Amino acid sequence: MQMVLTGEMVDAAVAERKGLVSEVVKAEDLLSRCIEVALSIAAKSVAITPYAKRAVQAAYELPLAEGILEERRLTVEAFATEDRMEGLRAFAEKRTPVFKGR
Repeated sequence: MQMVLTGEMVDAAVAERKGLVSEVVKAEDLLSRCIEVALSIAAKSVAITPYAKRAVQAAYELPLAEGILEERRLTVEAFATEDRMEGLRAFAEKRTPVFKGR
């Protein structure tokens, strides 16, 4: 809110504290951290990830009530995937999931 109402810039620490960014890293650690996050995302189900991306996009593009409905619809749709069931089984069995992209 501070930036919007005052037009003042905030530093990285303030941006992180206020939830404007999810993480702050040193410049020299940026590439390795990006690769780490990318590998973590890539290890997830290719069937489920698009649902999360669409839900985030809907949050920006739709009014709140419609966005919530769209998120609920996407969640129900994602729950019907084989990969979701595999993820739950793997979690319960304390093992790494083997996703099939379905």
